[in-house]
Parts: sequence; structure tokens; C-alpha cells
Amino acid sequence: MLKTAKKYFKELEEVYIYELFNLAKIEHLKIGQSVTVNDNILFGVILSGQLKSKKYNISVSAGDYMGLFLLNNEKRIEFTAKENSTCIIIDQKAIDLLPKEVLIWITKKNFIFMKESLYKQSFEAQRLSEKIKSLEKIFLQSQIKKFNAYKSSQIVQHIVDNIPKLPSFTNILLNKITDDTLKASDIADYIKTDPSLAALILKTVNSAYYGLKQKILDIHKAVLYLGMNSLYQLIMNDALKAVFPQQGFFKEIHQKSAVISFFASHISEKTKKGNQIVVSTTSLFKYLGNVVSYALENKNQKFDVIVRDMNKEILATILLNSWNFPQQITDLVMWQKAPLQIQPSSLSIELRNNITILYLAESIYNVLINKFDLSQNNYINKYTQYSGLAKKFDKNLVASIVNEIITKTNSAPPIIKQFMEKIMEDKHNEYLLSN
Repeated sequence: MLKTAKKYFKELEEVYIYELFNLAKIEHLKIGQSVTVNDNILFGVILSGQLKSKKYNISVSAGDYMGLFLLNNEKRIEFTAKENSTCIIIDQKAIDLLPKEVLIWITKKNFIFMKESLYKQSFEAQRLSEKIKSLEKIFLQSQIKKFNAYKSSQIVQHIVDNIPKLPSFTNILLNKITDDTLKASDIADYIKTDPSLAALILKTVNSAYYGLKQKILDIHKAVLYLGMNSLYQLIMNDALKAVFPQQGFFKEIHQKSAVISFFASHISEKTKKGNQIVVSTTSLFKYLGNVVSYALENKNQKFDVIVRDMNKEILATILLNSWNFPQQITDLVMWQKAPLQIQPSSLSIELRNNITILYLAESIYNVLINKFDLSQNNYINKYTQYSGLAKKFDKNLVASIVNEIITKTNSAPPIIKQFMEKIMEDKHNEYLLSN
């Protein structure tokens, strides 16, 4: 073996090769067996066969070297035999006894291994990145293609035409959603033109929930007291009740949307990320496609198969467009599942931040009802990083947000209060016990 292996050590004098073989360990590996390069086993040379590091997708064969990725501070690399193989292993004990000429040779070969391995990693990473970008492009094009197909479909148009319109004031208010110059007095003037809406605002602000000592009878004062975000939620909730019955599946979806809306509003306000009104309002309509689908399936059996297979986000987007919703909301509804499909760099900063808040709020809701696995979150970690929300979407982040929301429970709307009180009844909920 020594005679055959000499060609792999030709830079060394023969006396050093003999010394190296005397101090080093010869490993004979069968297929599937592994050898690990670590703090103790510092270097190896493949004498025959082939080994592969699965983690780094690096293969080494006869004449190749294996070492540590010193630049990455890697402390352990495992190589598995892809065929019957033999290698010479140089551990710390051998290093301490080898002459400096051999140590210089090992250092040089380890550097070459490191350089070539990092190059291979970089090349593989680039190939993977290009593949991901290609798949993301296909997804984006597919969504747009589906949207255009749905939009021109007579069946979809028939569905949209047969769904009740939102109250006219809702559209007026929605189209002011991004108007930074809009004043409370302007909103109050709009509300005064709709007696039923004005009555709703005054009834709400004077309810036991707000516990005012003195009643507010002036619409302008009511608007100021409620604040723009609460006002939007109140009006949108009322609008949805006018369109869909508040019972069974519809009531369940409405309650879920309201809780997610509250979560999204809190996260946006706390982090100063995303548009608070946009994300909290969109939360109320994010399941609109599911609601429409359910209603049609139960109303007419001939729609059952057709509607069930429809993309619910696109269906909701088309309906919201027919209601003249602003693009900020319709884009957010259409691309709300982006964290499952594409990287955040593919989206505009504004849309990315809003999507992150919305997805985070929904994920926290699902975590609390035990319907979300924190380890299966696709790109959400990158979204939270890109948006500056957190380094990682994990248990600590969920617990932090949940416990902040708990402090608001007593002053939250009844629907939120009921949900959180039910969650807090679970004494074994790890997200409540974390703080």
C-alpha cells in the first residue's frame, strides 16, 4: 500500500512519508461507513475509493485530501464511503510528533482542500440560487396567468356579479386609506352623510366596552376617540356582516379574521413596520375567497367542483377589485402566501413588509390553536429578517408577541377578549409560560 500511495505524497521526501505512515492511522471503510474530520482528526488523504460529505455536497477520491473549513469555523465534517475506500488519518497526536517539513506539507494541502471545497460550495450555491429564481419566476408568472384567466372567465364574472356590494361609504373610506392628508374632520363629514353608519359609530364609542363616564354625541369627537385604525376595523367589520350571514362557517371565519387583524395591527404598531391600517384591514378580507367558495358550494351543487379547485387568493382579489379596493390591499390578498413560495427579495419593500406582518399574525394565531409547526415555515425567517422584525420566527418571538397581546386583553374588543381568555385557560400552553 505504501508503494502505491507514494504518488500522493511526492512532494515529501521518502523518509518523511515512512514517518507519516508510521504515526498516522489507516482507515478501511466499507460502503456507508463514515470518518469524521474534527478538532482531533485534523487531516486525511484518500488512498483508494470515494468519500462524500453530504452536508457540503463534496466528494473526494483517491489522491484527494480532506480537512476542515477553517474560514467557516467549521469544527466537524463527516465523510461517508460511497464505495469501499481506504484513507490515511492524521490526528492531533500524530501532528505533535511529525517533523515541521510534514506539517508544512499538511498545512499547504489543507489550504488547497479548503480553497477547492469553498469554490465547489460557491458553485453549487449559485446553481441552487439560479434554480430557486427560476422556480420563483414560474410561480409569479403562473399566478399572474391564473389571475388573467379568472378575470376573463364568464363563470368567475357570474360569481362576482351575484355577490352583494359593500356599502358605498366603505369604498369611499377604503380609497382614502393611503391618504396621509386625510383629517378626522373629513371622515366625520363622510360619516354624517350616512345615518346608519353614524348611529353605529356613536353606539360603539358609548358602549360598555369603552366605559366612558360621559356620552359622546358628536361624530367628530367619536372619530378622534376611536382613532383611524379602530374606525376602519369597525366599518369593515360592519360591511362584511352586511354581505355574509353571521352564523356557522361565516361566523367562524369572521372571528378568526378579526383576531388575526388585531394581531397584525399590534405587530405593525409595535415594530413600526408595514402599514397598520392596510394590514389590519386586509386581515379581515384575506379569507374572502374561502367564504365565497363555501357559499357557492352550498348554494348550488353545480359550482361545487369548479369552485373547490379555484385559487382562493385570486378569487378574493378579483372580487375586491370589483369592489374598487385599493391596490395595496388587493396585492396583499393575492400574494399573502408568498412566504410559502418565494424569497422576500422578489417583492417590493412595501409589499414585503405588509406580507410579513400579515403572515406572522396568521402564523401566531395558528400556533396558538396548535395548527402550525414552527419548523415548517419556508421563507418566513428571511421575511422577518428582511423586514427588520426579528432574526428568526421561533418560539421566543411567538411568546413575546403573545404575552404583549395578553396585556391588552382587558381593553380589547369582546371577540378578541373571548379568544385570548380561551387560550389562557390552557395552563400547559408553552407560549404563555415562556415569560
